[in-house]
Amino acid sequence: MRALAATLVLIFHAKFISGGFIGVDIFYVISGFLITGLLLKELNATGRISLKAFYLRRSKRLLPASFLVLFVTALFAWLVLPPISRGSIGRDLIATTLYISNYLFAWWENDYQNLNSTPSPFIHYWSLAVEEQFYIFWPLFIIGLAKLKSARKFLIGFSLVTVITFALGVRLTIVAPIWAFYSLPTRAWELSVGALIALIPALRRQSRLLAVIGVIALGASALWFNESTAFPGTYALLPVLGTAALLSSIGAWPKLDTPLPKRNIPDCLSSTSVDKCLADSKLGLPQTAKFEIIDPSTWLCSLDCPGIVRGNVAYRDASHISVATSLELSDSLWQALLLKGFTL
Repeated sequence: MRALAATLVLIFHAKFISGGFIGVDIFYVISGFLITGLLLKELNATGRISLKAFYLRRSKRLLPASFLVLFVTALFAWLVLPPISRGSIGRDLIATTLYISNYLFAWWENDYQNLNSTPSPFIHYWSLAVEEQFYIFWPLFIIGLAKLKSARKFLIGFSLVTVITFALGVRLTIVAPIWAFYSLPTRAWELSVGALIALIPALRRQSRLLAVIGVIALGASALWFNESTAFPGTYALLPVLGTAALLSSIGAWPKLDTPLPKRNIPDCLSSTSVDKCLADSKLGLPQTAKFEIIDPSTWLCSLDCPGIVRGNVAYRDASHISVATSLELSDSLWQALLLKGFTL
């Protein structure tokens, strides 16, 4: 779905599809779903959220590629664009580096749906700025909610964010559309919709009808919306809810690869720490073969770990890190899994 989102944005700028800018909205819902899922699983597993580890992971994942693209773009713009534009290039570069470019573009009224002939070379970074601003506050918000005693604290908190920021987005789309388009307070509801799907397992169901509805909603948005659409406003509901429908029905998507056999996942594989059961000498494994399960919540199990291995299995031994499908595990790891309860 991330590939779909990026493709829609690309073909929007190529002027093939007028509503391709909804790719940003698709990406926001997915990001809210994934990040919230990881944060809640860490909270449930350890009783706390490590802000240092969270921000470090985000930095390692985004900053190297982001700064490389920034450097190349800035160099190319300096060489190619007219000298008179160099002042604005420097201004945009600084704002983009600080992840506040969305507000700069709003201030200078760079209408993303109807860009002029020479838009900022860094215009695409506005959506990343919104996302990173969300990541600064969202873990803190979840930590604050975790301190409350209500059993429905996360549901109430996420729902309030969704309703309030959606209402703000609708209002600002009428009175200040540029600010509504670029601002975090008017976009946060799109990420919190994804967070609600991650929070409530009951929303995730294997419904092909729901998947079809999601596809139709995204297709209609991409083909129907254009530069005159009052966006985000209420129109954003169509791509956001369409993405939510697709995420909720992910189990009903057509399988693009050969289905892997179902296996019972041992309890030890649900740990995010060093997997002691795989390094247990009683299993006949050499002491040097100490395997570490790397974040099983994202690659080992399906969404709520019902006991089915669905994708790639990552493992680390004493000398290197390997990634293989569950049918191509090393002999020692495969034997360990069999001894711990895996069955064909």
